[in-house]
Amino acid sequence: DDDDHNDGDDGGREDPKTATMSKEMLSMGATAMVILEGFASALGMKRTNSDLTIVTKPWKFEMLFSTCILLNCMTIGMQSHQEVTHTLDATADFVLSISEHIFTTIFCFEIIVRVCSDGWMTYSPGSSEGRSNLFDMALLFTGVLITWIVPFITFLTKADAAGGTLCVLGLLRSFRLARLVRVFREVPVFREAWMLIRGVGGSVQTLLWTIVVILFVTYAFAIAGLALIVEPLITIQSFGMDAVDYQRIDALLVILGGLDKFMFT
Repeated sequence: DDDDHNDGDDGGREDPKTATMSKEMLSMGATAMVILEGFASALGMKRTNSDLTIVTKPWKFEMLFSTCILLNCMTIGMQSHQEVTHTLDATADFVLSISEHIFTTIFCFEIIVRVCSDGWMTYSPGSSEGRSNLFDMALLFTGVLITWIVPFITFLTKADAAGGTLCVLGLLRSFRLARLVRVFREVPVFREAWMLIRGVGGSVQTLLWTIVVILFVTYAFAIAGLALIVEPLITIQSFGMDAVDYQRIDALLVILGGLDKFMFT
């Protein structure tokens, strides 16, 4: 009986190596949670019900990543300028290339923090904020595609990437500036700027109809101009005249000889 009892104790005893690995994993998880909580606390977030939950709208969080977005758009412009002019030295070109990887990593980390904080519902298209976050994730995917996926595939296949397609995707990333509107809306310092943005947004329909009215007025005057100005000039040019007058009329017809040209003039 004693032997059976000892065998039962040995069977229930935990392996020392397994216990050590479990303790190390728990320690690493606790350390990661402390780091994440410290970062969230600095951004106006706190822990609630064992989850990182945004209790109030943390304008510091939005300001931090919106600043990164603004800086990234500046580097995109510098990269586009460098690709055309090649005026920057090799060091600046290398810094711009590295900065793209850094910004892409930062934006990926932003999505991870949002998911850990609010869950995947923060990217649900059912709300305006969710659609904004979903659109932002789509723009981030274009950055990941350009910065990591396409160069990796190009390296494996030894093929050249289509420059025009990459330029279009690069321009899409600059639309991330639209997220700055959220900062203007939340931060009291930018209250006047938010009022201006709301004013512009509210007058978009009026501006569009103004453009339509101007287009029709210009169209009507162009038709009248073709009948009253262009046709007589063509008739005069058909008669015999010296070379100087002929060249002058011909120069006028270049900018007035047609409905589209007259409307543009």
